[in-house]
Amino acid sequence: MTPPLSRREGAPDPAERSSADETVRRNWSFVFRIISSSVRQTWESEELTQEVFARALPHLGDRQDDERSRAYLAQAARNILRDRWRHRQYVTVETGVPDAPGSGPDPELIAVAESDRAVLVAALRRLPEEQRIVLRLRVLEGLPAAEVAARLGRNADAVRQLQHRALLRLRDEFLSAAAASPTPRGRS
Repeated sequence: MTPPLSRREGAPDPAERSSADETVRRNWSFVFRIISSSVRQTWESEELTQEVFARALPHLGDRQDDERSRAYLAQAARNILRDRWRHRQYVTVETGVPDAPGSGPDPELIAVAESDRAVLVAALRRLPEEQRIVLRLRVLEGLPAAEVAARLGRNADAVRQLQHRALLRLRDEFLSAAAASPTPRGRS
C-alpha cells in the first residue's frame, strides 16, 4: 500500500515537502499496521493513517532520526485511536429508550403469571365448596387443621384429608385448563 501524496494549503517549500514525503514513505506501513490492528475496515484504517501524518508531520519538522520519528508517529496513532474510541463512547441515546434491561419483572413473566392466575381462579371455582373453604382457611389464612375442623364441625384428620384431595383436584383442573388455553409458554 502506497501512501497518498496530496498538496495541502499553505504547503511548505519543495525541500520540506520532499522531506515530509520521504517520512511518509518510510513510515506509512508502520503507522497503518498500528491503526489496522484496532480498526476492522481498511478504508477507515487508511483515513486514520492519513490523519496521523496530517497531525504529526508539522511537529516532526525535518528530523532525520527514524527511531524518534517512529515513536512520535506511534504515539500519534494511539492518540487518534483513543480519540476515536472516546467519541464512540458518547453516542447519544434517544430519551425514553432504555439502554439496559430494567430492574422490574420481565413482561413475559408478568403475562404468563396473569394467564396462570386466570387459569388457577377458574380451576378453584370448579372445586366443591367445602374443598374451596378448606383451601382458603388452611393455605391462604394459614389456620391450623384443628381450628378449621372446629369451624366445619369435623375432626382435624378429616380436614387434612379434605385439603389433600382439594390440592390434588386443583392440580388436575389447573393442568387440564392450562393445556387447553394458549399462553406465551407455547402450551396448546
